[in-house]
Amino acid sequence: MEPRSLAAGDELFTFGAPGPGLCVLVEGSLQVLLEVDGETLDLGALGPGAVLGEIQLVDGRTSTATVRALDASRVLVMGPDTFQRLVLSYPEQAGPLLEHLTATLASRLRRTSEGVLTEDQDNWTLQAPGSQRSLVERALSWLLDPGTT
Repeated sequence: MEPRSLAAGDELFTFGAPGPGLCVLVEGSLQVLLEVDGETLDLGALGPGAVLGEIQLVDGRTSTATVRALDASRVLVMGPDTFQRLVLSYPEQAGPLLEHLTATLASRLRRTSEGVLTEDQDNWTLQAPGSQRSLVERALSWLLDPGTT
């Protein structure tokens, strides 16, 4: 993994653009933003130990969010080619990493669902403040099918 330093305001990932690969935040904090129809939804901040960029390793597509340094930050980056070589060359060592990435993806999907949906006797209801409801609905639609905006 290669170290990378970010100054406050630097973007690590830019929505819709290729990302650097799998990143581990070593120091500092990062803000995660989702942009839909010219509006920005703040998805929160990440602290040291956070892993991001795993979605691109799985599907090879562009960034699903913008990630910006809130302060001076350091990350470790593993590009997609390096990740693929690791998995193919050292499958036994890559197994735990793949399990961790799968658990991370599942946890994020579950947290996202729990944050915007509530379950009431097999029915799911979108929960969002009035003015944000439309933005959340569009964001969820885009995440489920990026071809729709």
